[in-house]
Amino acid sequence: MSVLRIRTFMAKQSSLLMHVVFWVGTYSWYLSQYYLFGLDERSMLESSLPERMLITCFHLLPMIAFSYFLCYRVLPLFADRKRAWHGVGELLMFLYCIAVLSRLSKVYVMEPLLRHVFPVQETVGQILTQLKVLVNYYVLGIVSGSFPFLIFHLFSERLRMVRIKAAVEKEKKTAELMALKKQLQPHFLFNTLNNIYSLSLLQSPLAPVAIARLSDILDYLLYRCNDQFVPLQNEIGLLDNYLALQLLRFGDRVVVKTNYVVDGQHQIAPLLLLTVAENMFKHSVEKTSEPVELQLSLQATEKGLLLISRNAFEEIDEKGNGIGLKSLQQQLTLLYPDRHVLTISRAGGIFELQLQILPI
Repeated sequence: MSVLRIRTFMAKQSSLLMHVVFWVGTYSWYLSQYYLFGLDERSMLESSLPERMLITCFHLLPMIAFSYFLCYRVLPLFADRKRAWHGVGELLMFLYCIAVLSRLSKVYVMEPLLRHVFPVQETVGQILTQLKVLVNYYVLGIVSGSFPFLIFHLFSERLRMVRIKAAVEKEKKTAELMALKKQLQPHFLFNTLNNIYSLSLLQSPLAPVAIARLSDILDYLLYRCNDQFVPLQNEIGLLDNYLALQLLRFGDRVVVKTNYVVDGQHQIAPLLLLTVAENMFKHSVEKTSEPVELQLSLQATEKGLLLISRNAFEEIDEKGNGIGLKSLQQQLTLLYPDRHVLTISRAGGIFELQLQILPI
């Protein structure tokens, strides 16, 4: 049995239990009224407990039938304007039928069981045509008695819709994040494999080191960053491996200055740091053959996380933020709504990114 079927089965069982509890509570309430408030006929007060339980059951059954008919048949018809009048007709017809059945069951079933014999017993024809009796003594009581279940039904339906909406939004968010990861990872792997290919052409002894670094990165991407949030130290390890691979490729032409200050244990969305680092290399080192200095600072405290990156860039070559930063912005919107501040500035040939993530 799939997880979805199990959840559906459990939801149905929970709903059934709630309905049973509701009607048992309602039955107990009606039964207790005869003791608490002395409400009913003298015959009711003089009857035994089993007889009082039977009378209460006869009174409650029409309410239960009408409550479910109203909530699960009539209300859906009312929701459709084209079928609203059809719903009104069914409602009136059902009320008449349930009132007649209630009267018939009282006259021909309940009263004989309770040994209440009357000199003149109503015929079926009389019961069918006594509209005033049916309305005053049955319809009004059945309708008013169904109000608590109607409120219960509307409230439970509201909760169900909220849960469904939340589940749909969660599934949508997960799907969007997976799409972003699939968009990001091939781009990163393509660049990294190019690095190793370049080293292999040169028959560099650093090629095995690069392969080992790449192996660690692939292991992390495939098996250890599939959760919505991961330990910050794991992401820092991924970042260090990435930077090491890039330094192997570009050599002394690139200087990377990193500063990590991590106070305690922190969680972060996977691949955010990698996206920032990729953007630094893509729009600075790969655009020039001149020496380049990259700066990356990370501070994580109880007040939140602050990430700052700085790199040189060619202003005439910058027409947008690129795929990487668009992915970063989308992930932040999905995972840290109203809890992040992303600031990007370009001045004097320096590209600076500041990302602040606030704690919950």
